[in-house]
Amino acid sequence: MTNRIIWYTVATVLTTLALVPFAGWIYLVGAVASGIWFLWGAIDLHRHVKAGGKIKPMKLFFMSNNYLSIVCVALSADAILGLQTSPACCRNTGPRPRI
Repeated sequence: MTNRIIWYTVATVLTTLALVPFAGWIYLVGAVASGIWFLWGAIDLHRHVKAGGKIKPMKLFFMSNNYLSIVCVALSADAILGLQTSPACCRNTGPRPRI
């Protein structure tokens, strides 16, 4: 069962990392650092289950909520600070047309 938790955690982290090309460096740092932290929590839970030790599944649940909060704050910080939020090929660098 805990193998699934690890795979779901990997899928969540990879999904959030898929936004990196469309975001700035703050999002990159936040997503990578918190993704490593979140994945470590899932692996730690798996390790404790396999060893028969004391397990704390709610700890991973709270980590997942904190992880998503960090990712959202990092993306918001990029947008608020006016950092790159789209790839260079999609940005309109010229003046906006008047309608």
